[in-house]
Amino acid sequence: MNPAVMVWSLTSEDFYRKYIEEIAVPIAVAPQGQGRWAKLRWLRSLVNKARPAVLHSMAFFLNSAATWATVMSPTIAIGAIRGDYRFERSNSATDVCTMRLIAIGPRLSFQTAIVPGGTKLAGSKS
Repeated sequence: MNPAVMVWSLTSEDFYRKYIEEIAVPIAVAPQGQGRWAKLRWLRSLVNKARPAVLHSMAFFLNSAATWATVMSPTIAIGAIRGDYRFERSNSATDVCTMRLIAIGPRLSFQTAIVPGGTKLAGSKS
């Protein structure tokens, strides 16, 4: 199976876009302007069709989507926390219910962040 990148949203200003295009990795973009449920259905159908070995979420707010997309599938979901989770949680305008849904993510998450006190978070199992 060839690698591919599936993105939730994509603009011409996205930092990684030009690098992904330079190495000729295909980019699949979720339907824009149709809402979260349409994107979730798209992601799940793409995972079921492509059957990737791994689906890696690159952002905390997408971990639950990656988990949901791989239910009843052999695909392994891997999540990410790319920032200070405690800060995001305590200072987020996101309501508690949404934060709890987001936190339901893959069993394996990579945390790449510097947190208060200088502790560097490495890969961890959640």
